[in-house]
Amino acid sequence: WRIQPKYGSVLGAWSQGWRFERQGFIPQNLGTSVTSATPTFSWDMVEGAEYYDLQVDNDPGFGSTVINISTRQNSYTHQGTLPNATYYWHVRVHRNGGVTNNWTSNQSFTLALPTPTGLTPPSDTIVGRAPTLCWTPLMYPLAGAPVLAAWKYRVQVSKEPTFTSPFDNIDTEQSCWTPVKGYDDGQYYWRAAMIDGEGKQGNYSAYKTFIKQYPTTTLLSPTNGGAIASTPTFIWTPVDSAARYRFEVSLYSKILQTAK
Repeated sequence: WRIQPKYGSVLGAWSQGWRFERQGFIPQNLGTSVTSATPTFSWDMVEGAEYYDLQVDNDPGFGSTVINISTRQNSYTHQGTLPNATYYWHVRVHRNGGVTNNWTSNQSFTLALPTPTGLTPPSDTIVGRAPTLCWTPLMYPLAGAPVLAAWKYRVQVSKEPTFTSPFDNIDTEQSCWTPVKGYDDGQYYWRAAMIDGEGKQGNYSAYKTFIKQYPTTTLLSPTNGGAIASTPTFIWTPVDSAARYRFEVSLYSKILQTAK
């Protein structure tokens, strides 16, 4: 741009030319409400805006958007849920006459579904059979109305803390679960994760442990070290729920021969 003075009917010389770049209005005060897996995006209204474009992606370059919509409102809540991840988003304005303004700078947020808490039984509990595993139900109310609740839970039980080869791996709609198969004696690790209504899984809780140890019987007869003159009858105390017993006899204190 430049300016030229006018003296009555006489025109002066033009000033030196300057330039400027018109960038147009961009939305301000961008905000994200992440109370569940369906975040709400908001921004200030822009003068002259006909509608807004909103893009959301877990790639800051927006190469594969998970949300790409146009709206006449200055806020948007996605109808579906999003998986756990760090996301980036930006907004731009469309003005009357087909004028498109620049995108805002990238905003980011991290979405993580809640993890189950209150896992019981406590770690290192010794149980006589596979225990009932429980946790606190996940439900987050807002103004008295539930806005987030677990659809299901995924429970994993493993014999090692890395869970590379789970011993049990099930989904349940309840906040407690009891294994339906037998567990060998030993230490077990277990954890739980939330699954939302679209089948997306949250992070697992920190693991708990339990020690499975079947009850042992008490030997009653013959008595320890006692001498008998005939073929003995062996008697022991019964064990609840035992399907059968394994019985061993040997000439040595270290059992070498077995009989059932």
